Amino acid sequence: MRLGDVVAECGNTGNSTEPHVHLQALDRVDIARAEAVETTFGGTLPRNGDIVRA
Repeated sequence: MRLGDVVAECGNTGNSTEPHVHLQALDRVDIARAEAVETTFGGTLPRNGDIVRA
């Protein structure tokens, strides 16, 4: 992945009140050995209710 790449499309399915995206970033494919990678948007981590714009 590179800065600016599209990672997902946002949608509203199932039992949700608004469109949203779930994102999990890992440092390797092997989930048993993977570590979480800190991910921010514009240098900050969004809080519930925040809107992230491209």
